[in-house]
Amino acid sequence: MSDIIKNSRQADFSELVGETLSKVWGMEKNSKQITFSCKSGKVFRMFHDNECCEHVIVEDVIGDVEDIINNIPINLAEEVSSEEPYKPDDDSYTWTFYRIQAGGCVVTLRWLGTSNGYYSERTSFERVK
Repeated sequence: MSDIIKNSRQADFSELVGETLSKVWGMEKNSKQITFSCKSGKVFRMFHDNECCEHVIVEDVIGDVEDIINNIPINLAEEVSSEEPYKPDDDSYTWTFYRIQAGGCVVTLRWLGTSNGYYSERTSFERVK
């Protein structure tokens, strides 16, 4: 088990509110993990632990991540998801949208999870200690 996993705790995405991002890794299409480093020294990661028959990735990033790095503190960090039948070859899918706003700058992440319906399609958010 990696040190990152051993030294992490589940967090709520809204814990980013009040933080100022200093660096972000992985905020791009097809990414499976995004890491947020804050000026306060806190580090968060967003990811999905694959099991068997699911696939979860960043499908799209709307906005420019550079607009929210070293900007004023984050004043909005929200998560919204939707579950609907997907394609004939997949039993289910989950869209999860994460919106980060710092001042007037907004970045929206769109994660897509697909599976046969028996596995999680959700992303996890945790604070790395």
